[in-house]
Amino acid sequence: MLVDRIWSDDFVVFDVETTGLDPLTDRIVQFAAIRFVGGDEVDGFDSFINPGVELPEGINAVTPADLVGAPPFAEVAGRILAILGGRAHPMAYNAPFDVAFIDREFDRIDAPEYPTYIQRVIDPLVWVRHVDRYVKGKGRHKLTTTAERWGVDVGGRAHDARTDCRLAAGLAFAMIHSVPGDVVELMKWQGAARVDQDRDFAEWKARQGN
Repeated sequence: MLVDRIWSDDFVVFDVETTGLDPLTDRIVQFAAIRFVGGDEVDGFDSFINPGVELPEGINAVTPADLVGAPPFAEVAGRILAILGGRAHPMAYNAPFDVAFIDREFDRIDAPEYPTYIQRVIDPLVWVRHVDRYVKGKGRHKLTTTAERWGVDVGGRAHDARTDCRLAAGLAFAMIHSVPGDVVELMKWQGAARVDQDRDFAEWKARQGN
């Protein structure tokens, strides 16, 4: 069972907050990763990050005050590699977003390639889009909305990277019996589900004339 293979094992949930949605032009302003063993939080790393550009208002919970004295990405890159580059199962909600931004930041500093590839990141958003596919309403797949629907409450401030890590972990645990029970089978299922979801979205956009 997944609960045995992951929740009794070692995994790390990570999240980034950014200045916008485009990894080519926008920057990371906060990184967090929390490592769980046996379902217990045992380790973690989080840091605000100086993006070197102005912070837009209302993007997330990060404020200009949070960034005072924050290090640039290059100074925390080693810590990020250390916590994400181990044997723990990586997990992120909407993993392609986080992976793209982290990859781009490493590219900017000409550092070793980010070691956690999208094919092996557990992504509860894919689960939600499948299991809750008949749920209606704008923003129905957002992390905070989905967590509330599944009865997950970890406190903290929304759109804070560390809070979002705990929300994603709690949501995954709440949904554990709604997805394949073996890690290998889960990743195969998740990969196929992502392909189907991407195709359905592309077809929807085509119907909208986009």
